Amino acid sequence: MPWILFDRKVHPILHDVILRRAAEEGLVVKSNQTVLAEEEAIHLVAENLGVAFLTMTGALRSAKPGIEVRPLADKELGSKYVCVES
Repeated sequence: MPWILFDRKVHPILHDVILRRAAEEGLVVKSNQTVLAEEEAIHLVAENLGVAFLTMTGALRSAKPGIEVRPLADKELGSKYVCVES
């Protein structure tokens, strides 16, 4: 499933850490979609177009029924960031 990430200009820390951690774990990100706002990411997730990596605050503020918000288990990112999927 494609990954939905903030555009690097919007959230460089989250963008870089997610891609770096994926590479460290041997994951190849074949297709990703960049967004400028949480609402855009939630819409794409609701349409089953990928999973999003967002801030906890933005995900909870923008969440819709049927969307799951799961904390990322990463020491570097802490509990401020989540994976959002439908």
